[in-house]
Amino acid sequence: MLSTCKLISETGDGGCPVERGYVLYDNHCLKMYPVKQDYQTANMRCQTDGAHLFDLKSRVHDVPAFAYLLDTMGKVLQDIPAGVWIGANDIEVEGHFLWSDRSPLFKETGLWGTGQPDNRNNEDCVQVFFSSGIAFNDLPCTWKQEYICQSSSSSRS
Repeated sequence: MLSTCKLISETGDGGCPVERGYVLYDNHCLKMYPVKQDYQTANMRCQTDGAHLFDLKSRVHDVPAFAYLLDTMGKVLQDIPAGVWIGANDIEVEGHFLWSDRSPLFKETGLWGTGQPDNRNNEDCVQVFFSSGIAFNDLPCTWKQEYICQSSSSSRS
């Protein structure tokens, strides 16, 4: 897998920047930052990489890449009790969650945890955590969490 990622990177096609710790899995180019940051700092760090916080839009298309990333780091989501930041928030309009690419994250996606989003304590940013499976939760953006960046050059359309 790494050699495929290197090959793509070396072709100049805007591939996966493996030299910066990103891993490639099925057109997803992801990197997990195990240091805990608030949402804005995490988002800015991803942007410094030419990336954005991970848009985990689909259990079918995105969860396998997420699981692969964790596996390459020797982690499982259950072992990260605080969860990790992903690229959705409702900072602009309360209750209207948007992904990094400005597409909507609907409450009806089946990705939200039970009773979420609940906007307790001004919760505008989204984390993924483990609760009998992968689930989303809204949290205050000031909380510090680990986070995942997704290289925009390898994002799915």
